[in-house]
Amino acid sequence: MDVKEIARNEEIASLIASGVEAQGTALAMVRNAALQFAELIPRDYKPEDVPSIVKHGRDLYADEFSGDHNLSAYFGDVATLSMAGDMPISFVNRKKEEQHTTGTGAVELSKHDLKSAAKAAREDMGIGRAAGGGRTPRQPNGPVEHVFSLAEFKCQLAGLFGHSKNPVKVLNDVLAEYHCEVTPIEERIQKRGRAKAA
Repeated sequence: MDVKEIARNEEIASLIASGVEAQGTALAMVRNAALQFAELIPRDYKPEDVPSIVKHGRDLYADEFSGDHNLSAYFGDVATLSMAGDMPISFVNRKKEEQHTTGTGAVELSKHDLKSAAKAAREDMGIGRAAGGGRTPRQPNGPVEHVFSLAEFKCQLAGLFGHSKNPVKVLNDVLAEYHCEVTPIEERIQKRGRAKAA
C-alpha cells in the first residue's frame, strides 16, 4: 500500500488541535494552582519538609485530580520548584544540554524540562525520590514466576560484566532478595578443595 494515498482529514486535525490546546490550558491551570498552593505555605519549613508538604497538597486535592496521576505529579513538581525559590538548579534538558536556572525560573519551563528540574531540585535538597516514585510495590497474589529467555539473560550478563566495575557485587545485591549469591568459580574450587581436605 502506498501510504501517500492516505489524505489529511481536517476534522481529525481539528480534534488534535483542540486536544493539544486543552492540554496546554490544563497544565497552565494546574501550574497556577500549584504556585498558589506554595504561596500559602508558611515560610518556616525546612527542605526535608517539602516532600510531606507536597504530598499533603496532592492528597488535599485528590478528588479534583480525578485519578489523573500525570496532572497530580505536575502539581507536585511545580509546588516543589516554587518552594525551592531562588535555589540554583542544574539539569539536562530535552535537548540533552545542561541547563541552569532557579526553582522560580523552572516553573515556567515546558512540562518535561520542568519535571527534570524538579527531580534535580529534590536531589539537591537531599529529598530525592526512591526508584518508582515512592510507589508501594505490588504484592503478588500467588507464587512469583520469573519468565525470561536465556538469550536475553546472557545478553544482560554480558552487558553487566562488560560495563560494571564489580559485576559480582551487583548480581549478589539483586539476588540477595532471593536468598542466592554468585560465587566466582575460583572460590567454589577453593571451597571444594577445603571441604575434601577436612
